[in-house]
Amino acid sequence: MYQSGQAFSGEYYHQLDEKCRIKLPAKLLNTLLDSYGRECRMIRMPEKCLAIYPKGVWEGGWSEVLERMGPRVPGSADVRAMTRIAGATSLEITIAAQGRVSLSESFRRYLEVAPGDNVAVVGADDRIEIWKAERWEQYIGEQMSRYEEIAERTMGLANGNGKESGR
Repeated sequence: MYQSGQAFSGEYYHQLDEKCRIKLPAKLLNTLLDSYGRECRMIRMPEKCLAIYPKGVWEGGWSEVLERMGPRVPGSADVRAMTRIAGATSLEITIAAQGRVSLSESFRRYLEVAPGDNVAVVGADDRIEIWKAERWEQYIGEQMSRYEEIAERTMGLANGNGKESGR
């Protein structure tokens, strides 16, 4: 389960090696190993990036989602779609001893990267994200231009005022 204070943070750039692997930055790798272990779940995210969740964080969060969805047999179209997306677009992985992560062909196609391409490895609180470098730079630039708006909305959520708008 996610442990407060054990957040992943930072922005790092790496190049995919010839075997389509990246080495996790030492700071992110140390947080992962010290707090969670090597077992993780890699999943596609709607923003065209990949997220690496420590196994306990993923299982705890996914169990909560399933519980909130209630009985699922046969379930609504949205419930079936959600379970298909989470099942088909994720993969259990083990971080290699050297801290490397291999990207499968389907994950490389999703990110639109190949050996030699630059990727951004980003600490995002309860997960590590992998982005095509250019896409990350565009995304973070757009979000930073809306920083005040985003901060007001998320602080309202934290204080129980209003609903999240996923813009």
